[in-house]
Amino acid sequence: MYRIRLIIICILSINVVKGQLRNNIFREPYLLNLDSADFEMYKFASSNERLGAEFITYIRNHEYSESHNPGYSLLGQQIRVGFQNKLSEKDILSIGIISDFPFGGSYSDIKTWPVIRYNRLGNNYVFNAGSIQSHINHNLIEPLYNYEAALVKPVEYGLQYIFDNGKFRWESWLDWRQFSRPKISQQEIISFGNTGSIKWFESKNSNLTLSSPFSVLVLHKGGENLMVGKPIVNQLNANVGFRGLINNKIQIEAHLLNSYDVSPRLVQAFKDGIGYFSSLQWYQKNHTVSLSHFYAKDYFAPLGPSLYNNYNPELPYNISKVRNFVHLRYLYGKALANGKAYLETRLEPIYHIPNKQFAWSASLFIKVKLGNGFLLDPSTYFYR
Repeated sequence: MYRIRLIIICILSINVVKGQLRNNIFREPYLLNLDSADFEMYKFASSNERLGAEFITYIRNHEYSESHNPGYSLLGQQIRVGFQNKLSEKDILSIGIISDFPFGGSYSDIKTWPVIRYNRLGNNYVFNAGSIQSHINHNLIEPLYNYEAALVKPVEYGLQYIFDNGKFRWESWLDWRQFSRPKISQQEIISFGNTGSIKWFESKNSNLTLSSPFSVLVLHKGGENLMVGKPIVNQLNANVGFRGLINNKIQIEAHLLNSYDVSPRLVQAFKDGIGYFSSLQWYQKNHTVSLSHFYAKDYFAPLGPSLYNNYNPELPYNISKVRNFVHLRYLYGKALANGKAYLETRLEPIYHIPNKQFAWSASLFIKVKLGNGFLLDPSTYFYR
């Protein structure tokens, strides 16, 4: 039954997934037009070369207080430096570096990622090779994909194809997350993803847009030829939903989610699971308010946040068979210093319905940019 449902999801659902906050702190201001199908980030003002840098301070705390999901904190700073060269009207080379330092850490805790990307531009499409457009750019709903990866693993390496003509959007990507080292029994880890978008109805008179979303995400861990064998893992997540957008200010949506483990041998608590995610969001100038409800049984998304999962691999013996909670989120974001800095704060209370328990999250982000900012930010792209 689960396999049949999953096949139906993959065939019938076509649209980009937008069940996340806009996350402006990780996006450039000119990429925030909800209706633009133009590849703004590839437009050069005068010169064929651009240079920029960004400094991001992040403080994020989760107080979940659950046996399988106690919570955690992320505090630190990132430095991002990027350079772009326009090789031709259709070819761009981007080179940069991201360095992250967690507060309270030592020199050994500093992590650095090179960013090297080749862009090929066509009529309504972009092909990326190297450091692909990552994380929130995929516009996966948060029960599938954790946007905090933009902080803890800000670069994805692989191949990516994006098509957008304003009515139809499609994105496919491969992210080679870890290569195999047989002598130390290190597994290769690869993720594959697909999203797409069709606008079923759009009226400028009523400012109403209706669409239906879908995504399919696969995580693979290889276990062949290792000195000490490890299990092969193939985990799949998919979703389909409905979305309505009114005046670019009010967004209503609902999604059906499915998780399915097709590994040769089960390596987690559940083989397949199901979830339901609904959300109402309101945008007004610097303010965003989101009210969502999530229900799941036997659900697990390996690349998703622990809040939505029934199973946590880090605490495998503590399992939550059912997730059922209401999530209220308030976000305030404001540009400072004539657009050279951006401040964003978040407060997110959570109410777990079965056990009548409250939890919460709170965040503070500050971004300062020099020059053109981090032009090849793997987390930025136009957002629909």
